[in-house]
Amino acid sequence: PTMVTTVSYPAFMPVITVSSLSPITTVQFFVDNKPLRLFEAPPYEGSVRVPRTIERTGTHVFRVTVTDAYFNTAEDEVVFTFDQ
Repeated sequence: PTMVTTVSYPAFMPVITVSSLSPITTVQFFVDNKPLRLFEAPPYEGSVRVPRTIERTGTHVFRVTVTDAYFNTAEDEVVFTFDQ
């Protein structure tokens, strides 16, 4: 994910770059360990809307999990806040 410290609430557009020597089968977005969106084909991008159970205040963790055709996974995460 691109390092962003503040994003819009309740929806935002993550910007990620995915590359692998093996075919990618899924890319999944999470906020605070809650699944937000699953992509099973490129492009692996699109807006996400956070559930109301995630507070607008405080810091949050955005995580991306990528799985390839051989079930290898890679993850990356950034800490962010919502705009007020």
